[in-house]
Amino acid sequence: MDKFLSCTLVTALLTTLPLTASARPEFPALTGASGCTACHFDNLGSGFKPGVLEAAASPKGEIAGLRDFINAQTKNTKPVLHAINSKWDITVGEAPLVIPLQVTDAEDDTFDVHGTAPSGFKLSSVYTKNNLPTVDFKWSPTAAQANKTYPLKLYVQENSKGRNLTSNTVNAIIQVWPARTGTTKNITQFFVAKRAMEKQRISYFRQPCL
Repeated sequence: MDKFLSCTLVTALLTTLPLTASARPEFPALTGASGCTACHFDNLGSGFKPGVLEAAASPKGEIAGLRDFINAQTKNTKPVLHAINSKWDITVGEAPLVIPLQVTDAEDDTFDVHGTAPSGFKLSSVYTKNNLPTVDFKWSPTAAQANKTYPLKLYVQENSKGRNLTSNTVNAIIQVWPARTGTTKNITQFFVAKRAMEKQRISYFRQPCL
């Protein structure tokens, strides 16, 4: 028997009265569903998945509402990895390099980060920044990695069940500088004292050093 006809897909009416339902074996074919589990938890028609009852009560009608619901569940688009700077600098022994990787996915699928990166890097857990899922790429180079440049090529791949689309790839170059040998002082303005003799009296005044 055709699986579409053997499936007892049930729709329910949302009313203030106790929930009522009617069996409609033709619904899978009409809505484009692959089977009962498109809307139910099993092939026996047990329960309704979240959103099904609201879709069946759509102003468009039961069939159109359920069709929109099923299309939204089955549709999948590639995630997008947002652009990062193309050049980064890091000095050995100083604060680690941190590059936020932000992802947009229309279906909010979970993902893993893949690609090519210098040894010793770490990835943070996913967190939300500017309403986007974000993962921090973190790296503290060693002395042996100084005075070199390293390519960085990263992309993300969906890891939800049945979903494995990959994003675009972002590229960057990381320049690693050796550790500083002394303390560097930030001097914003330097003044020298100039001595002047005036009427047998010594006075000092400060002027910018040219």
